[in-house]
Amino acid sequence: MRHENSETERVYRCAHLRSALEDAYESFVVKQFPRVPYVMPAAVQIIFDLAAARDPRAKTADPQGFIDMRFVPELEQNGAINQLYAQTR
Repeated sequence: MRHENSETERVYRCAHLRSALEDAYESFVVKQFPRVPYVMPAAVQIIFDLAAARDPRAKTADPQGFIDMRFVPELEQNGAINQLYAQTR
């Protein structure tokens, strides 16, 4: 009899854990990260500002020189990004 209870508890815990993980993914990934990964120069500048303490060249680095967005619009327009998200849901 105890074995059946243990199995029932395990199934319940697994279902509860899956639900909790899905909620966490929804909260921390889906809501926090844009679906299409356009890079913002201001975000890169923040990284440079932090790196400047270790490497002074980061103070004068131009974020645009480190960003290559040639492929993102094409991936968005041809539906590749939507297909990627369709596979994960």
